Amino acid sequence: MPKRTLSFTHQVRSVLAAAKGEPLTTARIAEPLDLISGEYGRIYRALTDLRKSGEVERIKPGLYRYIGKPRKPDKRRVMWNILRARKTVTVDDLQELAGASRPYARQWLKMLVDKEVVRKLQNGRCQLVTDTVQMPEDDAKAAYLRALRRQKKAAIAGIDAAMNALLDARQQIVGIKEAHDE
Repeated sequence: MPKRTLSFTHQVRSVLAAAKGEPLTTARIAEPLDLISGEYGRIYRALTDLRKSGEVERIKPGLYRYIGKPRKPDKRRVMWNILRARKTVTVDDLQELAGASRPYARQWLKMLVDKEVVRKLQNGRCQLVTDTVQMPEDDAKAAYLRALRRQKKAAIAGIDAAMNALLDARQQIVGIKEAHDE
C-alpha cells in the first residue's frame, strides 16, 4: 500500500505545533516545508483555514502561533446548563439547543429522573426539582462501559490465542510437508 501523504494544511499545522506555542514568521514556517517566498500563497491559504478553525492565532501580519484544536463542549454539560437555566425542558429542547441526538437526550433525562433530580411532567416535559450545582454523573452507564471494555479485552485476548494456535498448526503442517518432500 502506498504511503499516505499529509495535506499541505496538515504539514503547516505540524510545523506550528512543533514550535510549542512559540510564534513563527511565515518564513520560519516555510523553511521545513522547503518553500521559497514565491510559494508563500500556499502557506497563507493554509494559515487562513487554520485561523478559521480556531487552531492558529495571528499575532500580527506575518507572525502566527498554534493554539491547538478547539475542544467541543461536552454535550452533557451543555444539556445540564440548559436544564438549570430553563428549569423545564423537553427532549426536543435539548436536541435543538445542545445538539444532542434524540436517544442520548432521552437517556440523559431518564438518568436524572431515576436520580430524582428531575421529574416528568405532561407533554414530555421534565422539570428540575433538585438544583445541585454539580452535574449528576451517570454511574450506571459508566459501570456498563467499564464492563463492556473488559469484555472486549477478553474477546481480543481469545482471538489472539486462537490466532496463535492457528499459526502453530500451520507451522506443524508445513514442517510435516517439508519432511515428506525430502
